[in-house]
Amino acid sequence: MTQVQARAVRSVEEGYPPELAGSMPAHRPKVVRNVILSLLDAGPEQRTAQQLARRISRRWHAWGYAQKHRNGEIVSYPAVVSELLRINHCGNPRCEDGEDVDDGHPCQACPERHRIRRSRAGAVPAARQVAEQPGRWDCVEPSCRRPGRGEGPPSGLCSQCLEGAAQAQRAVRRRAAEFALEEDALQRQAARSHAQARR
Repeated sequence: MTQVQARAVRSVEEGYPPELAGSMPAHRPKVVRNVILSLLDAGPEQRTAQQLARRISRRWHAWGYAQKHRNGEIVSYPAVVSELLRINHCGNPRCEDGEDVDDGHPCQACPERHRIRRSRAGAVPAARQVAEQPGRWDCVEPSCRRPGRGEGPPSGLCSQCLEGAAQAQRAVRRRAAEFALEEDALQRQAARSHAQARR
């Protein structure tokens, strides 16, 4: 990394919630560094270090990882950071979890995406009307709010958001495996260096 890149990556890391920062390994995993650098790079999805730090902090709580940390359910913190940083594919590269990252206004692409999703599932009443009717509920995911019928699921998420959460967990497991390989390679390299130093 260049000095400018290294400073930017450190700025992102300094924005980690304290419990996340205290759980990360002492060295900077390549998996995390590469994701951060790709998002700092030029392009329509580019973000500043401060914006990425806010994204991690916001999603750490909103996506339930703070609770998972308290429950001892997180296996790989670098994998979680990589997942917290992932791009939200709503079609608008400037969308930041439902808001335009440049002006803070609601994302214009998200309502259209939700309208298309609802039309594919069949005609349903508006979200506000649905919420007021007994036996109706809204998805608790702020960027979704899709209405549902019957008794709401324990998670409060619609089927599509549940699938999205499952995909996110699979991504975390993949990244955890990548991190484990990286960690193993570092340990082997350190062992070789130690052996050479003793000769």
